[in-house]
Order: sequence, then structure tokens, then C-alpha cells
Amino acid sequence: LPPKGTGGNTEYADARTAFDELPEDLKNELLDKDYVVCHSLYHSRKLASPQSLPGVNPEDHFMSRHKLVQRHEPSGRMNLYIASHAHHVEGVCPERSKEIIDTVYKHACQPKYVVSIEWKNNNDLIMWDNTCVMHRAAGGSFEGKYKRDMRRTTVHDGSIHAWGLNEKTTDRMGSVNDMDRRLRS
Repeated sequence: LPPKGTGGNTEYADARTAFDELPEDLKNELLDKDYVVCHSLYHSRKLASPQSLPGVNPEDHFMSRHKLVQRHEPSGRMNLYIASHAHHVEGVCPERSKEIIDTVYKHACQPKYVVSIEWKNNNDLIMWDNTCVMHRAAGGSFEGKYKRDMRRTTVHDGSIHAWGLNEKTTDRMGSVNDMDRRLRS
């Protein structure tokens, strides 16, 4: 863990409440159009660090497809399926696609939807439902000086949205092994 007070928290954004509080015109558009968003881990990595993955074009690689608005089965509430890996909206011109993604993402990341968890001990554990929250590592003065080494275990979602609109496979997009394998191929 980075030293206390130097950052490195994990932030979680509630995508259900963010959906509830969308402007009505945007909420109606999202429900009426039933947009499908293509997600790319490569896109996310390149946004976070533009110099990373030189020569890799996210559009040349697999993108997972998920409806932008989904019903979160455990709560029954509507949910925004959005994050930094949202690359484009299918069937929408690039300019409008970027506008939709940027607007929805910015809305869902407002401080009123976010909780920041400070890591205090090396054995701290946090559990969350990845189907209705976004998460990210927060920056801080530790960056470039200290490591923030986190280990993650993911349990596969058993809901009807678990695979999105993708083929069911044992391949899990986003794992380190998956990224390494895809870059070598």
C-alpha cells in the first residue's frame, strides 16, 4: 500500500442511482434506442496511459458488447453499463457515439454517486457488485514513488446479462493472461 495520506484509494460509482437521476430526455432516449456499447480493455489502457501499448489499435481487437441500460437483477433497478472501457455505440456516427458515452460516463462519475475507500491494512478486503458499480484506482502523491499493488478475484456473474451480447466462452476479456495472449497473436 502507498503510505497513508498519499492516495491510492479505490473509488466506486453507483450506476443505478446515476441512471435514476439522468435528465428525463436522456433517460428516455437511452431506453427508446436501447443502445449497445462496445467495450475494449485496450481502449481503457490507452486512455489511462496514452503511450502504453504502442502500435495497438483497440479497433483491431475483440470488443465485448453490452446494452448501455440494463436491469440489475438482484435489485430490479435499471442500471448504466458504462466505464472507461466503453469505446463506441454500435450503429451511431462516431461524433454522436462519443457524445453519448462522454455524457453518460461524466454523469455517472459525479461525486454524489462515488464513495472512496481508503486502504488501511495489507489484508483489507472489499467486495462489490461489478454489474452495478464502476470502480477505479484514485491517484495521489504516491504515484511514481510507491507501488499500489492490489490483487483481485472475480466471480462470474450469473445473471442474464453475464455475457452481454457476446458468445459464451471460457475466455474472459480483461484478464492479464488474456491481454498477453491477444498481444502475442
